[in-house]
Amino acid sequence: MKKIFSGTVKRGKFIPTDMAYWTFFSTFEGKEVDVAVGPKVKSRSLPQNKYLNGVVYKLLSDHFGMTRTEVHDTMRSLHLTEYRQGCPPVVKSTTDLSTVEFEEYCTNIRVWASEQGLYIPTPNEVEL
Repeated sequence: MKKIFSGTVKRGKFIPTDMAYWTFFSTFEGKEVDVAVGPKVKSRSLPQNKYLNGVVYKLLSDHFGMTRTEVHDTMRSLHLTEYRQGCPPVVKSTTDLSTVEFEEYCTNIRVWASEQGLYIPTPNEVEL
């Protein structure tokens, strides 16, 4: 099982935010492990989530007569599909997007919607 722990690096040492890190890490005593380290990526915010569901998906759902789930699946397919040579296409989950990637996703949907004759306001044009 893989688990992600957040923390900071001070003087070359990892200081975990969650003390459960030590318990989890000790379960691998005597075993080889892989450790991946990278900068913390901020996941999407609650206001971003409210905007996507309450504004973007709602307007698309009303305009096209689709359910929220149908809109979600269609938008992911159109805007979050990754193609790699020799591999089947992979549709990313919106929950895996950083705040920046999430805003790019919403922007791409707004551009696409405008091409379909539907205006979707930006987050600063609506109250959430």
